[in-house]
Amino acid sequence: MNDEVIGRFFDSLGFRKPDMISLMREDISVLLYPSRQRALMLNKAYWSVVKEQSFIKGREPIVTPATPLQVHSEVTEDMLTEIPYSTY
Repeated sequence: MNDEVIGRFFDSLGFRKPDMISLMREDISVLLYPSRQRALMLNKAYWSVVKEQSFIKGREPIVTPATPLQVHSEVTEDMLTEIPYSTY
């Protein structure tokens, strides 16, 4: 979840900020580019993933603690998945 974008585009009640929406219509970069501080945090988080080579939980850097919905459990070779295998 990107708290920075949520804080930029929505007020405390969850309503869209009209000035930010109109600004985004003219320049999409206000939505796509993180602030300098967030960019540095993401770089640091991704660098730690690369150094460890721990892509087991994905390649996305996480700068805030993960919630149970964001964490994937490991799939072992003998474990069944939700996707059935079939040959056509």
